Amino acid sequence: MRLILVRHGQSEWNALGRLQGVSDPPLSAAGRAEAQALGPFVAALRPDVTVSSDLRRARETLDLLGLDVPRLASDPRWREADLGDWTGRHPSDLDPDEHAAFLRWRVGRGAPPGGEGWEGTRARVGTAAQELAASGAGRALVVTHGGPIRALCHELAGLDPQYLRPVANATVTMIETSPWPRLLALGMSPTPRSPDRHPG
Repeated sequence: MRLILVRHGQSEWNALGRLQGVSDPPLSAAGRAEAQALGPFVAALRPDVTVSSDLRRARETLDLLGLDVPRLASDPRWREADLGDWTGRHPSDLDPDEHAAFLRWRVGRGAPPGGEGWEGTRARVGTAAQELAASGAGRALVVTHGGPIRALCHELAGLDPQYLRPVANATVTMIETSPWPRLLALGMSPTPRSPDRHPG
């Protein structure tokens, strides 16, 4: 199977630099435009099935891609990690200890207070990907979030998250699962994008 992983378009909280996790802000006007612009690029990759996180920013992105492809029910396993006490805050507002913990979490070490650790994210997206592969899908398009994309690169392709840059909004990452898992592309876009530094 080829996994075509799309990070959702810019949300209203992305635009403000706020940490989102499993909170549910909608796409911004810029995010809606990004998703629409990405549609032809994704269609050319010829996915044969689509699924998204159940969070609104991912579902809206999949809608706006405008694909005429069978769509599975939204799956909460493709959600962003729960950021617990950091949810809704700006990284610059974290105290020094919190900020150090945040940086550790970003490279796959530790967990947000009251939230989900890297290993939890990695395990659930790995299971979701295995089920897609078992369904017989050849090219599965998943609209998800930055954390799950990096976690799946770790889980399937063995790539340490500390060496993976964050992926920008409205970009495509591809992983081939056979004959062995390997990363084909990270953060592709039809137009240049700046990585969003904040998860969600």
